[in-house]
Parts: sequence; structure tokens; C-alpha cells
Amino acid sequence: MDTRTIRRLGLVAIGLLIAGLFVGATNRFLPKPASAEAQTVSALFNFMIVIATIIFLIVEGALLYSIIRFRKKDGDETDGPPIHGSAAIELTWTAIPAVIVFGLSMYSYQVFAGMQEDKPNTLVLHVRGQQFVWSFDYPHDPNVKVLSSAELHVPLNTPIRMEIEAADVMHGFWVPEFGVKQDAIPGRVTEVRFTPTAAGQYQVVCYELCGNGHGVMRNNVVVEDQAHYDAFVKSLEVHPPAKPAPGEHTAEWGGYVLQSNKYGCGGCHYLPALNL
Repeated sequence: MDTRTIRRLGLVAIGLLIAGLFVGATNRFLPKPASAEAQTVSALFNFMIVIATIIFLIVEGALLYSIIRFRKKDGDETDGPPIHGSAAIELTWTAIPAVIVFGLSMYSYQVFAGMQEDKPNTLVLHVRGQQFVWSFDYPHDPNVKVLSSAELHVPLNTPIRMEIEAADVMHGFWVPEFGVKQDAIPGRVTEVRFTPTAAGQYQVVCYELCGNGHGVMRNNVVVEDQAHYDAFVKSLEVHPPAKPAPGEHTAEWGGYVLQSNKYGCGGCHYLPALNL
């Protein structure tokens, strides 16, 4: 192989690398990461995009070059030269994909293992999926009644472990900006971990087809500072109002009796303002 050919191949390789890096750095296939886990997943995905872009350009470039360079000339009825294969080429196109797949497998496993690690000061929350809504429970004083929330609140930069269960059929817990997904399986408790790094409002999306209301099974996720998170959890506490005198009735006491489930009123009635 002469110097000119080597120089040309080097320029082509540099061009392919630049094109791959450009596509990997500018793609918008994934949402903007809002958790530490999403950042590692995005880095892995972008690395795969770089490799896929380079391979795509090599294959398509070779195809177009062959179509143009070796096209049949008018009036040429001769056969091409007999080619019985090349062991060097076959070894090359087998070894390179094997190395790429092995490298991506190791990288992917490292990302997965890092997402499963126990982190200090992890906050454990509970999520329950049912047709067609999510409900969330928070750590609280066992002596105080606390309502479930239809909106997930998590403190910023705090490791979270969500314990997930399903009340009826399979559901899928997914926050795209957090880069995590996990099945909610009836009769089992699954879990997912993430550390939110960007304050804001996001959505929990069910990704398992769970019935005719599957498309609307979305709940808000609020990432906020610790003080606002603590205030939200405090607001879920239920404190009994003053019991009315015999013969008197108050809306506050009626609401408390309803939500206490003492008489089973919640089987037919609910109070939207109390998230029941």
C-alpha cells in the first residue's frame, strides 16, 4: 500500500470520527437528564450513537463507492474476476464487531451496576400502581395518619429508592428524564433507584399496556429542595378536628370520619380535596 493511499485512508478515518462525534454530541433522542443515573445512561447512549454513525457511514460509503466505481459499462458483457474470499478480510470483519460488542457490554454492565449500588442516606419511598393512577407514600411518624399523594415529591440531590407494587395488573414505572424504568408486578415488590439533580416538574409514565386508560396513567413528579419536600410531607398529615356535640354536624368531622375508613364510607364516597 503506497503512501498516498495510506494518507487518503487516514483522512477518511478522521472524517468518520469527526462525523460520529458530531452526531453523538448533538443528537436529541433522549430527554435532558435530570438525575445522576440519566447522565450515565445518556453518556452510554451517545457513545453507541458515535459507533453506530461511523459504521453506518462506512457501510453506506462502501456501497455507494462500489455502485459508482464498479458499475457495468455499456457494451461490456465480460464476467468479473473469480474471487474465492480473503481470510484476512473475514477475520477483520469478525474481530472488529466482536471487540465493539464486548466493549459495549462491559460499559453497559458498569452503568447498570452503578445504578444498583446502595448509596448512603437513601430515602425510601413507596409507589403503588393501579388502573389508572399512581399513588405515593412517604416515611412518617407511625403514630400520625398520613394520606397517600397522587403527586410524587422528591428532594433534590438525595438518593431515592422507590419500592414499587401493583394493585391489579402489570404497570411500568418510568420517568424519562431520570433514565430509569421498572415493572410494577402484582404480588411482588420491585425497586428502582435514582438521584434527582435538576429541580423542576416531570411525569411518571406507565409504559406497560394496562387497559383502556393506559394512555392517561401519568402523574406529576416534583423535584424540590429539602425544606419544600419536608413541608409537602407535613401537609399530608391528618389531624382530627374537634368532635361536634351530640346532635351537631360539621363538614370537617364528616370528612375525618370518611377518610378514617372507620365505617367503610369510602367504599361509595370520596372527597377529591383530600385525595381520597
